[in-house]
Amino acid sequence: MLSIKKLLSIFTLVTVLSAPTFAIAGGGHSHGYTPPTDSQVIARATSELKSAIETGKKADGSQMEKIWQTVSEKSVEKKNMRYYIVSFQHPVEKKKLYVLLDGRGAFSGANFNGSFSGVN
Repeated sequence: MLSIKKLLSIFTLVTVLSAPTFAIAGGGHSHGYTPPTDSQVIARATSELKSAIETGKKADGSQMEKIWQTVSEKSVEKKNMRYYIVSFQHPVEKKKLYVLLDGRGAFSGANFNGSFSGVN
């Protein structure tokens, strides 16, 4: 028969070895991808558009005008883990500028039709 000392040692060993499992298990936290909200994507696209205009980037081969920085009507057209497409409605003309951001939120291109090569 096992002595009290040996039983206590086995119990202690089992408790110590299972403690990390107990500490890790449980709810209230996530290790998965949390996508940005639409307002976060729009804010990032607005910032990236401003930078793109200041550095002379083009949309459909034409220099983007500074008026695009003053646009108030903006919306997320498409979003997934790989890219985001945000539209900017021109304040005067009936024209939309589409800005493509990569998954990290960096400017990847702009055009006036919303279709980007390699993007579904």
